[in-house]
Amino acid sequence: MTDNYEEYISTLSRITNYLSSMPKKEFDLNDICFSDVKILPKTEQHGKRTKFEIFDGNYIYKEAKSNTMEDYAEVFFYNFLKQLNVECAEYFLCSFKSKKGVCTRNFIAPNEILLTGTQLIDSYLSYNEINSQMFDYNLHHDIRLITKYNNFQDIAIILHKLFDNSKVNIQYIVEELKKIYCIDLLFLQSDRNSSNWGILYNLANSSIKLAPFYDNSGIFKLNNALQVENLTNNISKSGVSEIMYQNINLLRINRSDDIFCSQLSMINKIDDVFILNYLNQLIDKIEEIGLNNIIEKSLVMSNINSDIFKRIITNNLSINIDNIKKLINRHQKKLVLY
Repeated sequence: MTDNYEEYISTLSRITNYLSSMPKKEFDLNDICFSDVKILPKTEQHGKRTKFEIFDGNYIYKEAKSNTMEDYAEVFFYNFLKQLNVECAEYFLCSFKSKKGVCTRNFIAPNEILLTGTQLIDSYLSYNEINSQMFDYNLHHDIRLITKYNNFQDIAIILHKLFDNSKVNIQYIVEELKKIYCIDLLFLQSDRNSSNWGILYNLANSSIKLAPFYDNSGIFKLNNALQVENLTNNISKSGVSEIMYQNINLLRINRSDDIFCSQLSMINKIDDVFILNYLNQLIDKIEEIGLNNIIEKSLVMSNINSDIFKRIITNNLSINIDNIKKLINRHQKKLVLY
């Protein structure tokens, strides 16, 4: 190492750029970490698992839960969306102290702060009650109450209240949130609670933009050990069936903290032309490229060699896309009638 600070920063920059530009493999962080690995402060621990800063905060490491496929899910989701030109936080497989996990490049610029949906909703509720300071990191309200506000209509109201409307395009932000809804619907993402989406607030000019997709390990419930065991057992017997799909869907419906009440069954009740059009655009783009082609390329880019994971993803995406197309068609016919 060096005692020269400028040389240190230059070397650090080269290594982080190298990690982003090169084809990803499963890194062992014990071999390449030359700076201290620091536990993120409590205010930045969005989620249940402890996260670590590496390379002076340029990257964040998150350990995967045992007996799940959430590390594969996170990395695959990023590479799948990359082929659809959808912005997502960059993830790659890694290990640290003999435990598998993922790394993500820090997407928060030096002049920005990340405000999660939880912080936004909590700030809005606190401001209305006691005119307290905005964006306090200490939660004042029960998470069940915050969950009730995790919907498009209330979030639009909250953004109007918290930000200068002359500098913020609220409609654009809400439409970007609806895109998250659509993509989560495609993957049956079951863990898009109010902490798993956020906005980036620019401290210099008070503008905001939606943060890239992050914390995406819940696709097809692959962050759940029991679900992975059930899927694996069924695949080894007879492949993923329609019954398996219904089981996944039921797991989703029974949750209360999905993004904006995004249960698949509710697509029938959504009177939102933007959502219907964007879902159609997504499916059209997938079919144009070819679902199997996207999956194969995503697996290679992700460095995932698991045949079980490939079969889970391929079968469930195929079934889910077919079901969504039927639901969209049914809903569009209703719109024509009215």
